[in-house]
Amino acid sequence: MTGASRRRSRNGGGEVHKVSKWRKALRELTSPVGWQDVLPEYVFYRGVEYAETGRVVSWSLHDGAIRAVVRGSADYRVFLHIEDVEQSRCSCPYGGPCKHWVAVALHVARETRLDGIRGGQPLDLDACLGSIGDGEVPAYVADVMALRPDVSLLLRAMRFVQTAPVRWADEPSLSHLHQEARALLLAADQIAQGDAAVAVERDAPPPVTVTYTGAGWESARRLIQAFADALAGETPAELAPYAVYDFRRLVARLSDDVPGEYELSHRELLRSLGAPLAAAVKRLSGLGEAAMGEWRTWSLARLSEATCAEDALDALSALQGGWFDTRHLRAACERVIAVDDFPRPPGLEGCVPHVPRIPVSLATRIEENWREIIAFALQMGDLAAADEIARMRPVSDRDGDMRLARAAMDAEDWGIAESSLKRIAGTRPSADVWQMLAHVMDRQGKSDDAMSCLREAFLCDPTDERRECWLARVPDEIRHDAVIQCANRLLNQRHLASACGLLLHEGLVADAWRAFEVGLQGAEMWSPGPGLERVMAALAAQDAERLVRLVARVALEAIGLRGRDAYRRVCQWLAVLRAGLMDAGRGAAWDEVRAAVEAECRRLPALRDELRASGLFA
Repeated sequence: MTGASRRRSRNGGGEVHKVSKWRKALRELTSPVGWQDVLPEYVFYRGVEYAETGRVVSWSLHDGAIRAVVRGSADYRVFLHIEDVEQSRCSCPYGGPCKHWVAVALHVARETRLDGIRGGQPLDLDACLGSIGDGEVPAYVADVMALRPDVSLLLRAMRFVQTAPVRWADEPSLSHLHQEARALLLAADQIAQGDAAVAVERDAPPPVTVTYTGAGWESARRLIQAFADALAGETPAELAPYAVYDFRRLVARLSDDVPGEYELSHRELLRSLGAPLAAAVKRLSGLGEAAMGEWRTWSLARLSEATCAEDALDALSALQGGWFDTRHLRAACERVIAVDDFPRPPGLEGCVPHVPRIPVSLATRIEENWREIIAFALQMGDLAAADEIARMRPVSDRDGDMRLARAAMDAEDWGIAESSLKRIAGTRPSADVWQMLAHVMDRQGKSDDAMSCLREAFLCDPTDERRECWLARVPDEIRHDAVIQCANRLLNQRHLASACGLLLHEGLVADAWRAFEVGLQGAEMWSPGPGLERVMAALAAQDAERLVRLVARVALEAIGLRGRDAYRRVCQWLAVLRAGLMDAGRGAAWDEVRAAVEAECRRLPALRDELRASGLFA
């Protein structure tokens, strides 16, 4: 289909999503980064020249693929698959990848830019905004306007917003407000380009790529927010929320065309439009429950029409003004899950391999939306709904679950507190979380579960205090086995001192020796952890010769590795051994170790230097 017929056929939520999807993929092909694994950078810039000089004669789009004719030394036929460039081909001698591919991508991206705002309908921006008459502004302002088209457009657009209450006094239709919103956003895009905007003749092609300036974007952002505020406060109350919602949807579509570095700023702008929407719904609430019921039904209908996660999240935002109940909140969440077909970037679950990668900005938006809807449930005081939604949520949110857990504990709703804390413990456990969960289990009379939680707290943070807290709950008949199992888990986590300390505390000296020997396997590759001096002192009091033999083996194996790092580990192990032997009153054993190490130092000057630097040898 041609460009004109393509625009006329664009309607329906699913079609809009498909267009948005391929246009986002197409936008990635407008910079060298999008082609870096396909063709050399100089070929990309040759394609830019072709696009800028109008070499793309014709093009059509079907099922995410572009068929075009590019005029070079001959007319070449190009088939460009937007979402899988490697499937593309060209009739030129190279066959592709080639500059003709790039020219087609840039040309189509330029021609389809802002289609989501235009909606396939012609719009005369000058006629809509009007002009600034002679004498309407001071001469020095007129001079600036003559030199800077973006400044002229900004002044006209601001006047357009400020005079809106007068235009809307006769109760305009939603279709009329929609037309004004489109015009305002088209103007905002040009304003955002600031002095980077290129003035072109009416029949000349627009620039291949578009950039925003900081000052231009800030002006555009304020303009958009001012128009949203006007829609919320100056349109008839029965139209206000519908008009703001429609405007917000148009702003959301602008994301397809915002330069990449402004995606986050655009998302912040989009989220800020929740305040005008809430204000508009509040005005609507003054018309009675019937009007509010119609609004809830309408906004949920927009949600049910969503055909993808992105559309569903846009529709969900219409319900996030605090003017809905738990039933609507649950329905909204279920709809998001039903259509959430996007794969996840690293850290998010639910990958669908055949679907293109989700943009990071959308991934962040998904996380933020789930966080917000749980917060709304908490604001309504419905802990059960908040917990249910948290269990639906496809991404983990430790802070959100912790807020829910604390709210449930304050309300003494121990079941929900348990559910929330278990979600945290399953993804990002900590000693404090396990300690809180133990308290919640106790309040429900689940003594065995509380004991297990205290053990997990000790494993996360193996201090003497947490050890005593756990052991105080362990029955005598299972104490021995429980201690052995816990010590093994500590060894697996390389907590050698804590494992041996636990066994020695329980009088299991033979088991402590076995754990110590197992824990020293491969120890030449790592440094001793804190608390090992106390363990060595206890073991030295039992058998100093055996202790020296085990640690000396580690030191000799580390010496055999050679190098400064290995020698530093030798010094660290010997320092711990010396401290343990001295604390146990076995100084003679240390003298023997020192003599053996001095013998090694005669052939290894670097080792001698490290030992002296550590203070072990004079």
